[in-house]
Amino acid sequence: MSTSLWEEPEKFEPKRFLSNGRLLKPEHFIPFGVGNRSCMGYKLVQFVAFAAVGNLLKEFDISPINGAAEIKVPVGSLALSEDPYQFVFSLRN
Repeated sequence: MSTSLWEEPEKFEPKRFLSNGRLLKPEHFIPFGVGNRSCMGYKLVQFVAFAAVGNLLKEFDISPINGAAEIKVPVGSLALSEDPYQFVFSLRN
């Protein structure tokens, strides 16, 4: 919220993270914080996500649908198409 780092820090302004149509992340922007002021739930989310993905991979074979178009996500892109990935989940034997 420092006025020396941000222009109008109290104002919601997503455009401050764009430059020439590209995503820009200033070095002083640390969304989850660091040290004593870091996000309390960050590690919990990491563990839950790891457990969820691990359990999916343990129970299912995941493969692309035959004939599905290859998806290429540009680096730095936050937006995906409405139906970007098409996979088949089949139970492992």
